[in-house]
Amino acid sequence: MKLPRHFFAPLAVGAPAPLREFPVRLERMIHFVPPHNEKLRAKVPDLVRQVDVVLGNLEDAIPVDAKEAARKGFIEMARAVDFGATGLWARINALNSPWALDDITELVRSAGNKLDVIMLPKVDGPWDIHYLDQLLAQLEARHGLKKPILIHAILETAQGVNNEFWPEVDGYFRLNEVTRIRLRTSFSANDETRTWQGDFGVHFDFALRPVFRRELRDDADVFRKRFLSFLAGYRYITSLGSGTPYLEHRWLVEMTSRFPAPGKLVLIDRHRGEMRFISSKGFSTRYRNKLQLERDFRPVGSFRFTPYAYGELFYDTRYDKWNRNRYAIGMRFPSGHHFAPELYFLHQNDSEKTPPHVNALGITLNFYF
Repeated sequence: MKLPRHFFAPLAVGAPAPLREFPVRLERMIHFVPPHNEKLRAKVPDLVRQVDVVLGNLEDAIPVDAKEAARKGFIEMARAVDFGATGLWARINALNSPWALDDITELVRSAGNKLDVIMLPKVDGPWDIHYLDQLLAQLEARHGLKKPILIHAILETAQGVNNEFWPEVDGYFRLNEVTRIRLRTSFSANDETRTWQGDFGVHFDFALRPVFRRELRDDADVFRKRFLSFLAGYRYITSLGSGTPYLEHRWLVEMTSRFPAPGKLVLIDRHRGEMRFISSKGFSTRYRNKLQLERDFRPVGSFRFTPYAYGELFYDTRYDKWNRNRYAIGMRFPSGHHFAPELYFLHQNDSEKTPPHVNALGITLNFYF
């Protein structure tokens, strides 16, 4: 395991230390320059006073027979022009191209002291960034650079995004006005083993009765009318079928606050703490904060629906950082007092998973007893 103190250590002996804080520089206007075109290159000294970043493009916009000329033109431009506070970036060719290695080695050797950022296109996953990061550190050490060259990664390929379907069935068993039992069953692709996994849970819900205010809304689900509720539960998560086995025991506690907002909106703030026992990975904890905004509509008679949008952040102690975020939009369609289907689209980013991005279409069937 990589200890926290090693994250800011140079990746090569003699390389400059990684930045602990990114420099504050404006990037409102980035001007792309084809460096093989001498006429356009000659305009750069005047451009630097008008833009925030000058970017030498060596990639797709450059014809194959002009790749080397573009590389040499960029080096000449970097040496000849005083960029001052204007950033100098280079968009290199993709790592799987025959020009990428020469792009990196030549630019660092001949223009590394002026180059601020290398833009890496067509990133398939974190391994591409790790490779370039290591290579840059070695070249910075070899050529005696005093500041590290930053990496701007561009996700352009489908391999960097995984599309998934997340079905879920929840059963709510009401004990009285303020307590209930929730049984949960869901299925999804496991983002660590790339196999399907099942998530089976039992939860105990408790909601406080309003004291000084009336109930939040008119809803068959009592808990959606409460301003404050709590949850405690257990989940058993396991891989299904063949593939790398995965097993997790997860205990969780949760507090949810609901607030009326202008325009008949409801703001929901959920805080969750998780204790996770993952096979072969040991014990860890995770904190999740979810903010959701929703509104009830009742256009005709008893028909009603609730559109919503939310964002959620994850802090995982396995990595000691905020490694995951989710954004979703969805719709809930209550049907009577005992059934409420829900359909949503979710996008997830995770700096520690492969692939780092997930698009999920989810459907949840909620049953009330």
